[in-house]
Order: sequence, then C-alpha cells, then structure tokens
Amino acid sequence: MNIAIKKVLETRRPEITLFDSISTLLIYEDPSVVTRFVHSIISAFRSMGSKAVLISLKDDVKTEFSKDLSMFVDKIFEMG
Repeated sequence: MNIAIKKVLETRRPEITLFDSISTLLIYEDPSVVTRFVHSIISAFRSMGSKAVLISLKDDVKTEFSKDLSMFVDKIFEMG
C-alpha cells in the first residue's frame, strides 16, 4: 500500500488525499507497524507538497498509538 500511495503521489500529484481509516489498519497489523507506515506516507505527502487528512476512530484518540501519530501530524481534530 505504501508503494501504491507513493506512485500515485508521483504520477497524479493530488492536492489533498483523504485516508479513511487509519484505525482499520490496526485490525491487520501491530500498532508499531501502522505507525511506521503512517510516518512514511506523511513524509511522502510532505515531500510532494501534497496534503492529507487521516481519519481514525474516536476510541483510538487516547491510546499510545494516537500519541505516537500526533508527533507526525500538524493538527488533530476531535469530532463530537
């Protein structure tokens, strides 16, 4: 998935990308693997001058996973 995202960024150069939902990845992978993946794609978005909105479940906001991700993002919004 990482390779596919980077390829799209290089070929299409989207202005903004919506990724729904980071939390779903936790079903399939360990939080540390997902954290490394998110860090990698955020770096790719920044290097291409593109923006991304990453959505996660509200239940994940207070977890260690969310705290780790907060180091890589510019803003965190909490909805209702």
